[in-house]
Amino acid sequence: MIDFIEEAADNIRVLHAYLSSRPERFDNSWRSAWNKSLRSVKRWYATWDPQKGWMVGFSKFIGYKDMTGERYTRYLKGNPNHEALSGRRTESQRGVLRQNATEIDVSNPVWPELSDALSRFLVSQGREGPRVGATIRILRGYERPPNG
Repeated sequence: MIDFIEEAADNIRVLHAYLSSRPERFDNSWRSAWNKSLRSVKRWYATWDPQKGWMVGFSKFIGYKDMTGERYTRYLKGNPNHEALSGRRTESQRGVLRQNATEIDVSNPVWPELSDALSRFLVSQGREGPRVGATIRILRGYERPPNG
């Protein structure tokens, strides 16, 4: 698991780069596995990127050290190394994500932007929207600057 919040922010960038790279290489079984995984995400994490705006990721991907799209896909497709990735582990009370992110309530002025960013991300992956009750947290130190 990650040791520093910077690793989670890096993993969000890795996730977005992987999913936007050469989509023609992703076959139907790959799409099905990723869509099933995205459908079950309860907690989303966001970072602000000055060029790209809000970027989102999920704990089971961003909470692990040296995560790659290929590694996560192997996990989804049956995981021959029997690697056990768990959002529960990355979300533990003492975990880096839990201690270094702020949950954003729907009454927060930034909520509409985050909700829109999450919806755009999911639509780009063939999903209609997040699961009911999903939450979004902003990684501390990766908030949008006041004039950003």
